[in-house]
Amino acid sequence: MPPMTGGQAVVATLKQEGVDTLFGINSVHMLPIYDALYDEPSLRLIVPRHEMAGGFMADAYSRASGKVGVYLTSTGPGAANSAGAILESWMGSTRTLQLTGQVDTPYLDQRRGVLHEAPDQPGMFTALGARTARVMAPADAPAALHEALCALRSQRPRPYVIEMPIDIQYQTADVALGLPLTPALPAPSPADVERAATLLLAARRPVVWAGGGINTSGAHAELRRVVEALGAPVFTTRGGRGALPDDHPLAVGNYFSEEPGRAFLEAADVVLAVGTRFSGSPTANWSLRLPPGFIRVDIDPAEVDHNYAPTLGIAADARLTLAALAKGLTEERGSVAPDYAAEVSTLRATLRAGIRARAPRIAALMDAITSAMPRETIVVTDATLPAYTGGNQYLPVRAERGFVTAHSVAIGAGLPFALGAQAAAPNRPVVCIAGDGGFMLHATELATAVEAGLPVVVCLFNNGGYGILRRFQRQRFGDRLIGVNLHTPDMIALAGAFGARAERVDTPAALQTAVARAIERRQVSLIDIQAPFEE
Repeated sequence: MPPMTGGQAVVATLKQEGVDTLFGINSVHMLPIYDALYDEPSLRLIVPRHEMAGGFMADAYSRASGKVGVYLTSTGPGAANSAGAILESWMGSTRTLQLTGQVDTPYLDQRRGVLHEAPDQPGMFTALGARTARVMAPADAPAALHEALCALRSQRPRPYVIEMPIDIQYQTADVALGLPLTPALPAPSPADVERAATLLLAARRPVVWAGGGINTSGAHAELRRVVEALGAPVFTTRGGRGALPDDHPLAVGNYFSEEPGRAFLEAADVVLAVGTRFSGSPTANWSLRLPPGFIRVDIDPAEVDHNYAPTLGIAADARLTLAALAKGLTEERGSVAPDYAAEVSTLRATLRAGIRARAPRIAALMDAITSAMPRETIVVTDATLPAYTGGNQYLPVRAERGFVTAHSVAIGAGLPFALGAQAAAPNRPVVCIAGDGGFMLHATELATAVEAGLPVVVCLFNNGGYGILRRFQRQRFGDRLIGVNLHTPDMIALAGAFGARAERVDTPAALQTAVARAIERRQVSLIDIQAPFEE
C-alpha cells in the first residue's frame, strides 16, 4: 500500500473493520483523522454539540445495532467532557470505542502546560473503567484498532479508548492494515449444559432472569426457545428489556422488587440468570432471596459469582449457552406445576394493575404513547419521574433491541441516546421519554438531530424543574425546596429555533394523536406535555 498518515491509517482500518458511523467533534488535535474522513464517504460522520452527548450516541448506537459504537473527541478538555459517557458504558457493559488525540510526543506526559494537555489522560479513562491504548506510530494504528474491536466483540463489553498524539496523526509511513481479528466467543462445556438442563427440567417453578447480556449477544431467539420449552416466566432487568417481547405470555418484565413480583421470584425453585450483574435496584440492595437451584450464565468469569453465588456458574457467551441448552430441553418436557401458566398470567396482570393504581396519570399517558407506537419502535428513557415506573416498566417493549436507558441514571442522556439509536436503526421509530430538567442538559442536540436527519420523537414531560428531587425534598424537608424549580424556556419556540417540529398537549388523547402524527411525518419532533402527571 502507498504510505499513509496516522490519521489515514485510523480511517482505513475502521473501514476495513466494517465501521459505518462515527460520532465526533473536530479539534486541532484530531484534524488529520477528520481530513482522512473527507476522502472516505462510506463512513458517516454525525457531529454532536458536546462530547458527552457523542459518547451517549455511540452507546445507544451499539445497543440498537449490536455493533461497536465509535466516537471521536479531542484531547484534554474534549476528552474530559466524555467522562459521563464512559462511566455509562462501563455501568451498562456496552460496546463503545473512543478515539482521542494527544499532545505532540515531545511534550507527552511532561505536564508542561501545552495546549489541551491533561495531566494523566489514560489514568482519567482508567479510573472510569475504560481500557486504554496509546498509538505511537502510524504503523501501530491498525493492530491497536483490531485488538480493541475484537475485544469489544468477544469479551464482556467495556469502554475502550485509543489515543494518538497529534504529530503521529500527521506523520507519514508505510502501514500494513493487517486483517480484522476473528472474535472467539467463550462456549459452555457440554457437562455444564447437561447439568443446567437437568436442574431446569426437574423444576416445578422455574424462572428466567434476563439481563443485558441477552441483547448484547443477540440471544433473543435462543432465549425464546428455552423459556417456551420450560414454560418458565422471564423477568427482565432494564438492560434486558426487549430480550423477550413484553406481550409474550411468559414475559413478566422489569418487576423484581415490587410485590407480588418479589414473592414470586423467591418462591421459584430454580432460577436461570443470564447476562446480569444482580445490581442494587432489582435485588432491593441484595435483600432478595434466590433459591438453592440457581444457574448463572455470564461472559465475564469474574461476574459469575459476584453479588450472588450460584449453584452452577457458566462463564460463556449467552447466545451459545442458550442455544446449547435449548437443544437439550427440546428432547424432554419440563416438570412445571400444572397451574403455573395461569399463575404467571395473573402475576403479569397484577403487576401492571399495581402501577395503574399507584400512578394512574402516568399510566394513562403511557397507554396513550403505546397506542401510537408501531411494534418495532425503540423506546428511550431519560432519568425523569415519568420514566421510572412508566417508561422503564409499564410502557411495553415489543421488539428486539427496543429499549435504551441510562444504567448510571444520568440525567440528560435521553435525547443523545435517541439520536444514536435512530442512526443505528433508520427505519424504526424512536420515541424518547424525557423530563424538562434533564432535557436542558443536551437540548442543543436538537441541532444534531435536524442536521443529521434523525427523526426522533421526544415526549417531554414538563413540570418546570427536577420533579423527583422536588418530591424527595418535600417528603424529607417539608417545603424547604432549593435547586429544583427551574426557569424553563418555551419549549415550542426552542424546538422551532433548531428547525424541529413541536406541539403542546394537555390530555392523554391529545398525546396519542401527537405521537402518531410525529411518527408518521418522520421529522424531528418535540411534544411538550403539560398534562398532569405528578402523583
